[in-house]
Order: sequence, then structure tokens, then C-alpha cells
Amino acid sequence: MIRFNLTYLKIALFLSAIFFLVNNLTGQRLIELLPGSDKLIINTSEEYQKLIGNVRFKYQGHLMYCDSALFYDKTGEVHAYSRVHINKKDTLNLFCDSLYYNSTTKKAKLWGNVRVRDREYKLETDTMEYDAAQGAAIYRHGGTITHIQRSDQLTSQVGYYYPDSKNFFFRKDVVFDDEKYHVVTDTMKFNSIQEQLFFFGKTHIHQKEDTTDIFCHKGYFNMANNEGEFIDSAEIHRPGQLIAGDTLRYQSEDEISIGIGNVRIRDSVENVEFRSHYMYSNGLERTKLLTDKAYAIFFQEEDTTYINADTLFAVSDSLDEIETMKAYYKVAIFSTKYQGVCDSLTYSGADSLLRLYRMPVLWNDNNQLNGDFITVKRDAKHIKHARIEGKALSVSELDSGLYYNQVSGREMDGYFKDGDLHLLHVQGNAKTLYFPEEEKENDTAVVVTRSGMNKLVSSEMKLYLDSGEVVGLTNFDNPEGVFYGMEKIPGNELKTEHFIWHSEIRPTRPELFTTNTTLPVPLPEETQKETQSNSEATQEEETIPSYSEEEE
Repeated sequence: MIRFNLTYLKIALFLSAIFFLVNNLTGQRLIELLPGSDKLIINTSEEYQKLIGNVRFKYQGHLMYCDSALFYDKTGEVHAYSRVHINKKDTLNLFCDSLYYNSTTKKAKLWGNVRVRDREYKLETDTMEYDAAQGAAIYRHGGTITHIQRSDQLTSQVGYYYPDSKNFFFRKDVVFDDEKYHVVTDTMKFNSIQEQLFFFGKTHIHQKEDTTDIFCHKGYFNMANNEGEFIDSAEIHRPGQLIAGDTLRYQSEDEISIGIGNVRIRDSVENVEFRSHYMYSNGLERTKLLTDKAYAIFFQEEDTTYINADTLFAVSDSLDEIETMKAYYKVAIFSTKYQGVCDSLTYSGADSLLRLYRMPVLWNDNNQLNGDFITVKRDAKHIKHARIEGKALSVSELDSGLYYNQVSGREMDGYFKDGDLHLLHVQGNAKTLYFPEEEKENDTAVVVTRSGMNKLVSSEMKLYLDSGEVVGLTNFDNPEGVFYGMEKIPGNELKTEHFIWHSEIRPTRPELFTTNTTLPVPLPEETQKETQSNSEATQEEETIPSYSEEEE
């Protein structure tokens, strides 16, 4: 995470010293004239004194030099002209072409080539004003603060300093640059007591060391504890990663990040994107927790898979690649080639496997696959393989609510070609209910007729599909079969034992975000660990056997 150094604090102390000096000049009238002036003129009628040539005097312990000066004793006004120089104990020097201050109104103004420097910084501007009554010092026509030995520099068109509150404001075309950061913003506020830096308006922060770029329209950073917040279309760009949201908060020391509202995390290397309305990330543990409209989006060469859940929890490896991802409650999967629902899901980055738990259902074209547990294998382009374990069932609807082609068994492997199901391999109590169809053309249309229903039972079978329709069937180990005419099909034979049809819950599109959100709080640490351990235990109990794709 980004870490601001103490440069801003040093600039604040430097400016404080400048305006403390000017404020002292406006505080009292007692001036000690030092020897060396070429000429002294006293005007009793207008009650002023005029010094000309090599003017030197001492005021409140500060030395002041100029070519000429006017002193109005009655009004407490001083005018200094040409090569004005104020020195404070050899630690602070102020230069300008002319200076005016009034101890009665407590106002001062410096004109022309105003330069102030101490042992570290210098300020350059055209004019500078100070109003002690209002507690404000201002430059209005462009100012530059530069480190004398390093490249640190801050420029702005307008600068304000309020000594009572120790607040600094820089406005219009504010640019800060040093060895680590380049910051461009419209308005910047700094409080030297609290060591807080605030941004207002369009802001861009570039961290040079790791090429991190931060964008926002409002934000703050606390240099005392390295905590910050970026608001309004906030974005953090790192090599290969984008983090965006309405509000982004972080704690640099603990590497804790929080995103609120339209959060988006995009990894261009893995082609994975997370979205939610709330995100909690722990950089030290390499974990992400997303809730409230949480999405994981896997971009593939020819398809995109969306996984939506109440909560997503992801763990990354040392290369910031997803090691595991867990989705909890009301999980929905959508892609153009397949869709799915389940109660919870895990994803393994090492083998690109999706494991669907608790009442999982998977759809491809007009086929529905469901069972006790489903595993989905993807490649760079499409879904490649699906394994259904426990009460495995494949269903395709023929007539709504009337007839369904069905395949059931103890276990089932579905193989996909170009994202379409083309082979079902069923093992254990394999059963199929299939309605053969015959197409006949007449003068106006193609008429589909069904003569009956085939029922086949064996210990193992393979079904070959094309465009969702069965085009071939292989049975093993003494299959048994019976054919029923359409009018003679027993009612109890129309559906397999574990038949279920879930077309009403099939995802039809990736749901998009809404702005109505209730922001949750991060799960307590012990809750996160308990949830993670429970899920890992479930995964160990339901180990997925290896499979072969040689049948393809």
C-alpha cells in the first residue's frame, strides 16, 4: 500500500515559521534602528520617518534590511522598498521587492519576487498577504515550495495558511513531486497537528517505486498511522491489478483494505474480476472477503463465467494468483454455454475446478444435470467436463410439464465439446427414459411425432448427444429394456425415482449491481477461520476421483 513520508509535515513546519515571523512583525511597534543608513528624513507634519540607503533595523530579535523605508509612528505602518531582507537568527530568510505592514490592522503584504527559505525549503511566489485578525496568510498568484537539496516540490496557484488551527490549503493546479510520489489535485488541505492530508477535486497520486496509481475526487491520508481513504470513483491501479469503488479505505501497516459501494477488483494476468458492494482485504494473509451483491467473473477466450453469491472468500498465493475461492449461500453461475445454482461452491486455481455443494443443478442447452455433488472442469475457452455424484440425473424437457427425456444413475460424467454436452457416461444403476421422435415434412411445416417411450436399465451406459438430442446409446452388462406406446405408458414410469425439474431457478443472465445496499461489517477473525475450516473439511470428505477425457 501507499506510504506518504514526512515531506508534507516538514513543509508545514517551514510555512509555520514564515508566518510566525510575519505575525511578529505586525505585533508591536518598537523598532531598533541600526547604524549604517545613508540618510534619515523626519517629516513632523505627516508624522513619518524615512530612511534611505543601506537601511538596517532590528525588530523582535529579527534583522531587516532594505534600500529605503518609511515609518509612520502614529498609525504603526511600515513600508520597505527594494531588496527587502528579513533574517531570523540565520535559520530563516525572507526576501521581496517591497513590504508593507500595519501593527494596528495586523495586516502585512509582500510584493515582487517573494522568496522565503530556511535550511531545508524555500518558497517562491509573486505576492503574499497576511491577516493576523483573520488568522490567515495567502498567496494568490502561484507559489512553489522546493527542497533545497532534494527534488521535493509543491506548486499551486493559491496557498492559504491558518496558524491558529495549523491548517494549510493549496488550491488550483496543485502538484506535489518527490522521489516517491507525484500528486496532482485541485485542492489539498494539510493539518500539521493531526498530520492529516486531505484531497478535494479530481486527484491522481502516482507512487513511483511500484508504479501504483490512485485516482479519486476526495480523500485523506493520516501520516501518523499510515491510514487513508479515497472517495468518489476511487481507483487504485497496480501492475496487473485494478481496485475500484465508491470508497476505498486502507491501513498500510496492517495491509488492510476496505471497499464500499460498487467495488471492483480486476486481475488482468489471471483474467479474473471480483465485484461487490463491500470488500475486506488482508494483504498479509492474502485474503479477500466480498459481500452484498458479490460476483467473481472469469474471463475466457470464447466465454465468460459469472459466479454470484451472498459472500465470496478468496485466498491468493505469493504471486497474487487465486489459490482457492469459496462462495456461500444462494450461489448462481452464468455463462452463455452453461448455468448453475447451488448452496455453496469452492474454486481451485491450481486445476480450475468448481465444486458445487448442496442441491447443485447445472444446465447446458436444454439439458439439466443435478445430483448430490457436482464438479465442473473448465479450460481456457469453455466448460470441459462435469461430474455428478449421488442421485445423478440428466433431464431434457420435450413438452412443458408432460414428457422428459431422462438419464439417471449413481454417478455420471458429462463431456463437452466446444462448450456443448456431447457424451454422458453413467455408472451404477443406469437408467434412461427416452422418447424417440420422427420428423415428417408436409407442404407447410415439419411435424414431429412420438411413437412411445424406451426404458433401458443397465449397470453402465453411454449416451452420445448432438445439439442436446440423443443420437447414440451404448449399454453394458446385460441391459434390460422395454418399449411403451404413447397410450400405454404407465403413469409411474414417466419419471425416474429422483426426478426433479428446476427450470424456474435457472439463471438467464448475469445479475447487475444496484445502488441500494446495506453495508455489512467484516466477519470476526474466528468466524472466518471457522467457515474456512468447515469448507475444507467438507472438501476432504467429498474427494473428487480422477477422470479421463479419452472418450472425447
